[in-house]
Amino acid sequence: MQLVWRAPIGPCLKLNADGCSLGNPGFSGAGRVFRDSSGTVRLAYAVFIDITSHFRAEFFVVLLGVRLAINLGVSHLWIESDTSVVVKCFLSLRIPWFGMQLWNSLAILVSYMDWVLGIVSEKKIW
Repeated sequence: MQLVWRAPIGPCLKLNADGCSLGNPGFSGAGRVFRDSSGTVRLAYAVFIDITSHFRAEFFVVLLGVRLAINLGVSHLWIESDTSVVVKCFLSLRIPWFGMQLWNSLAILVSYMDWVLGIVSEKKIW
């Protein structure tokens, strides 16, 4: 299997986000990459989150990426995560209790943003 990266269209930035945990719970970190429609990396970094679960790490990497996009003035954002349950939380607006305070502080600003959220997909190469 091969992962295929697709570029965003037009003025959209794409955020690829991934969280991880060394143990469950364990030391957790997150990495984010913002790229434009030409594939040029506009911003990339990794951070230590906390001692937490894998799900929380995956959830917070997306949430903190949205906050950063808002702070950067991004108006068109395509977010890609490899964790389907995290994507479903955001799409259904069923935000877990531990992310609710941060989400509530961003929700009004996110409503003015053009954004799409998807799951990294695998493409079979035979």
